[in-house]
Amino acid sequence: MRLSFACAIERCSPLLSSFVRTILSLRLVDREGYFEVPVDVAEVPDYLSVIARPMDFGTLMSRVESAEIITLEQFWDNCKLIWENAMIYNKMDTIYYKAAQRIKNAAEESYEKVLAAILVSPF
Repeated sequence: MRLSFACAIERCSPLLSSFVRTILSLRLVDREGYFEVPVDVAEVPDYLSVIARPMDFGTLMSRVESAEIITLEQFWDNCKLIWENAMIYNKMDTIYYKAAQRIKNAAEESYEKVLAAILVSPF
């Protein structure tokens, strides 16, 4: 189902297609799947008292698919929440913080590529 959506937006919008490709590539970096779904507040009851704007890859993809996110700025702001929230909530020596750092590094690399593509090719 996601593949057909990705193929459909490839024809409609190269920018939205780049969002989907970025999410899919970052999901691969998140090998353990820590950031695939929202944090379960039943398991982490104080999470929402620390984190005002939760974000995960599933929610991000849904927002792209439903056209809630249509600009690079919107995408990047939402994407950053994934690792920023993890790095705020978790201590530096935890597996979650370290996984968030890996995702952040990969995302910044992807962002530079998308930004370069926008500058040389009008969407």
